[in-house]
Amino acid sequence: MAPLSRWEILLGKAIPALIIGALNFLLMLGVAVGFFHVPLRGSFVLLFAVTLLFIAAEIGWGVLLSSVARTQQQAILFVFILAMVDITFSGYMVPVRNLPQALQMIAQVVPMYHYLIAIRAVMLKGAGLSAFWPHVLALAGLSLAVAVIAASSMRRRVG
Repeated sequence: MAPLSRWEILLGKAIPALIIGALNFLLMLGVAVGFFHVPLRGSFVLLFAVTLLFIAAEIGWGVLLSSVARTQQQAILFVFILAMVDITFSGYMVPVRNLPQALQMIAQVVPMYHYLIAIRAVMLKGAGLSAFWPHVLALAGLSLAVAVIAASSMRRRVG
């Protein structure tokens, strides 16, 4: 029996990961823009906000996996599988529009798919939120849904 509520445990796992993810994003953005000369044509604030939403969605998946895994080795294996699914259905290697219809539907629940569309729109095209708001809405919905499922799963494990 833990002296903390499941939401306190969930936030205790999520907040450090969010901070580290945000710092990692800032470092990688600095390298991409400063060293590789990738243009940042859009709003930095918009890009950072969408990135925080993406990080929140991925943290939700991580907390969900940690609440399901019985051992650390299981958790590592689950994360590896999740990473492969994220990359496969993100549109990074193969455009999602070229996938069969059933696989395109699976891509809709992959946060990286929506994030890549947003980051390309902001960084390379200089687009505003109006150009990709459905993807931001999808990221928000995925973040919320996964957080609720993770909290529910933790309730069964924590008590």
